[in-house]
Amino acid sequence: MRVVKRTPILQRTPKSLERNERNRLLQLVDQRRNPRDIAIVAVLLYCGLQVGELVALNVKDIELKRGGLVYVNRGKGDKERVVPATSEVRSLVQEYLSQRGDVPLNDPLFVYTCPKVNPDRRDGLR
Repeated sequence: MRVVKRTPILQRTPKSLERNERNRLLQLVDQRRNPRDIAIVAVLLYCGLQVGELVALNVKDIELKRGGLVYVNRGKGDKERVVPATSEVRSLVQEYLSQRGDVPLNDPLFVYTCPKVNPDRRDGLR
């Protein structure tokens, strides 16, 4: 019996936005002056989260102090990971949360704004 060697599976590098695309996106969201949307885009861009990971974040999952971290508990393959939160991300999230008032730590970080959308689905971010 002959043994066939397995070919290693190549992992694709995630595609990221070019600098000009990223700057254009930030300009567009900034023009709307919606702190929630600005914070969402900042977390996605600067923390490298996927949309599903972002939707699953609770308030307690992000540290707003200096050197803060984002605890991604329900990432791809249900793996946990920790990513740094830049000062800009922390500032934008803090601004958004201050507009929400007193928010319990177990509440979703980003509340959906469309009444016809299930809050547990990604559609609320589109």
